Amino acid sequence: IDLIAIVHFDSKYENAGYSAPSGDSVIGYFIFGDGNSANGTKSFVNGIDIVGHEYQHAFTEEKCPFVYSGESGALAEAFSDMFGAVIEGKGISSTGFWQMGEDVISGTRRVFRDMANPTSTGCAGDYETFKQNVASCAGKYNSANDYGKIHYNCTLPTYATYLMYQKNPKFFTEYNILQLWYETLTKLTSTSGFDDFCDAMVKAAEALDWSDENRRTIESVFASIGVPVAKQFAIFWSLSELIMCPTSPPTYFPVMFKEDEQPESEPLSCIAIAPAYSLDVSTFAPST
Repeated sequence: IDLIAIVHFDSKYENAGYSAPSGDSVIGYFIFGDGNSANGTKSFVNGIDIVGHEYQHAFTEEKCPFVYSGESGALAEAFSDMFGAVIEGKGISSTGFWQMGEDVISGTRRVFRDMANPTSTGCAGDYETFKQNVASCAGKYNSANDYGKIHYNCTLPTYATYLMYQKNPKFFTEYNILQLWYETLTKLTSTSGFDDFCDAMVKAAEALDWSDENRRTIESVFASIGVPVAKQFAIFWSLSELIMCPTSPPTYFPVMFKEDEQPESEPLSCIAIAPAYSLDVSTFAPST
């Protein structure tokens, strides 16, 4: 497909997004707003992680077009966040690597999402919260509830990756993490949920021929955030190691969730990142 980026989109637009080709079209469009100084946001092209987030949406959509709602929608956003962080190039040991939009937003908010500390921006940091966020929408996904709180839930897969890095920073480098996430993507379908993601990541580590120790790290992290130990994970490691509806998706995928499409009339409410489509800043985290 051909990709066209549009900057200075609209007036005081506080978001970024990707619109995938539809019908017979072979053109995908990126849009980047200039932000709104009254709300403490700058041009969204200032954030290379945001730009990378949107470009990853285009790739994800071609490789595995997730249904943009519920758990699958959150996965779409998570892939864009993770790859966007690597594209930004700040280095995995840097605090900024794990933050989304730190070069776009200022003031008390500081970032749209924090993959190392997701609850600090009102996002999911454990399995139970992730599931509750989805269940609270009762299967009725729409723009008002962020299509199943996808921008609040997308932090759980990335937070798990941060914990893997913390456990073994010498092995879970940017390169190995990218390999793991890409291999995981190839094992998912458009309707995959978080349980599927965990299962696929364990299988991805096996496909990459990672050591038992590194595969145990992945499993123990999933257990630590409350993921039920699936049968596939029961490889009987030593006990000390085992802690252990969607509606039609929209054509446009913002990087964050906004209850109001007019950024001038409402402050950002929650910043999130969409699968292969947009970088809506308002969905990254609720305002305080």
